[in-house]
Amino acid sequence: MKISIVGAGSVRYSLKLIGDVAKTEGFSDVFISLMDINERRLDTIYTLANKYVKELGANIKFEKTTSLEHTL
Repeated sequence: MKISIVGAGSVRYSLKLIGDVAKTEGFSDVFISLMDINERRLDTIYTLANKYVKELGANIKFEKTTSLEHTL
C-alpha cells in the first residue's frame, strides 16, 4: 500500500499521521511518499519518520520528493 503525504514538512501533522499508520493493525508493508517543496523540512521529517517507525517496530518504508507528480 502506498500513502502520499503532501505538505509533509509539517512535522507535527506528518509524525502524527505516520504514528497512526504504524500503530494500526492491518497496515503491513506500507510505503509512504513524503512530499514537500521545502527540501530542508522534507529532509528533517524523512529522518525523524525513519527513527520513529524503527522505535515503534513498524514495517514502513519512506521516500522523499519535491515533485507532486512523483508522489501520486
